[in-house]
Amino acid sequence: MNKEENEIIKAREGIKKALTVCDGVICFTKEDMESMVQLGADKRKVFLLPCGTNPGKINNVGAKALNKHNMLFLGNLFHEPNRIALKDIRKIILPRVRKRFPDARLILVGDAPRELVKEIMCDESISYKGTVEDLNEVFKETSIALCPITSGSGMRIKVLDYLTAGLPIVTTEMGVKDAITNKGVIFENDVQKFAEHIINIFNSDISDVQRECNLARQIAEGLAWEKIAEDSITIYKSMLNGSRVIDNVLFNFEGKILSEPYFLQDFIKLNRFDNHRPTFKDFGYGVLQNGEMVLK
Repeated sequence: MNKEENEIIKAREGIKKALTVCDGVICFTKEDMESMVQLGADKRKVFLLPCGTNPGKINNVGAKALNKHNMLFLGNLFHEPNRIALKDIRKIILPRVRKRFPDARLILVGDAPRELVKEIMCDESISYKGTVEDLNEVFKETSIALCPITSGSGMRIKVLDYLTAGLPIVTTEMGVKDAITNKGVIFENDVQKFAEHIINIFNSDISDVQRECNLARQIAEGLAWEKIAEDSITIYKSMLNGSRVIDNVLFNFEGKILSEPYFLQDFIKLNRFDNHRPTFKDFGYGVLQNGEMVLK
């Protein structure tokens, strides 16, 4: 058993123990709900609450930039699933699209390891923006938005941002299929076929593409944070009114079982926080139960 497999087993054991002392579990996707039940959660106490978006802050740009042939990928590249997706874009998707549209390029947004940034900056087919304060500036230059994510869990926030901007979208189903319909979005789980969809969109009449973009924006409006907040209140009331974990049930296992989240370990390994070490010097976390710290 290698180190990574051992960490996964430890994480699963930690989740199983945590599930024995919680009154409810909130998941972003149905896949995550199923995983929690498989790990021992009472399915009556597992709730679905997708992430939201903010239509009031993201402009509805639609297909205005379709003829620019700019593909967009948003993602924190310290996160391994995003790095894998970028590799697929660079090695498979982008070259095939550029054979048909030589002016096509990738707009890449997100924090990234230094070595990867150096590599990207040498690629003339990629416009790397780094971290961006106002995504509207990027969206208005975007012809089509991509999310070829094939691993990981949780919900794809980038796709919610794409939807809110009313952009043409090609994405895998992972982390978004539960929250949105096929309307306004192309779902494709085979990364090898992404380029075909992109080329078809670039060849389409802009009015046809815009109709699909309008549907995407409508989906986003149904996922506004105001609606998600209302749903969360309903869920928490349900938890409070349901059967509760016995007050004197406390964590009696070693703190070591709660290791750093996998994504955080990845960030540290890739030196993401090098410039912030003074800030994180005294960083720690623990578990609150009945208003008291029971594990630190």
